[in-house]
Amino acid sequence: ESSRGKVHHKIRTTANIIIALYYCTIYSIHPHPPMTMLVRTLVSQLSRNTAVLTKSLPARCLLSSMPDYDTRATKYGFLRPPELKELLNTQPTAVLLDVRTQEEIDDSGRFTWKDLRWVHQSCTGEDATELAQKADELFPDETTPIVVYCKSGHRANKAQEVLTAGGHASVYNAGGYDDIKGLD
Repeated sequence: ESSRGKVHHKIRTTANIIIALYYCTIYSIHPHPPMTMLVRTLVSQLSRNTAVLTKSLPARCLLSSMPDYDTRATKYGFLRPPELKELLNTQPTAVLLDVRTQEEIDDSGRFTWKDLRWVHQSCTGEDATELAQKADELFPDETTPIVVYCKSGHRANKAQEVLTAGGHASVYNAGGYDDIKGLD
């Protein structure tokens, strides 16, 4: 069987496991001992399949599991496009901070706005230590507005937390690159 066929089989198997778990939850049959064991087995299989799929599929295929814009915007407190556009047009000293990896930037490009300074410092959604250490060098004026973006808004949220905790007064999460690249 081809590599592609194996991945498709894993996807079908994973979908069937999810459906089985859904029915177990709906009918509240999981408290019964045999069903508890079934649910544990299904969850274990789902974990294994997800790990295999995550390693097998290109990152762009996993994007479909990313929550929609409104869900992410609410969760991470995005600056919505009209407000972002107004800020970018009225704050000539604002800085655009891209926290994606260099590979992501190479694959999709970078967001620019007129003559605003663009800065790259990657981080993860859990760790922005390097950004915290370089913040004073990258943004010497703590009053400079900083507009942070990544792929989905999650890493930008972490960067926003770190920069705000470090004393920067105006840090805004713009969300993901795809959310803002068409802003005009």
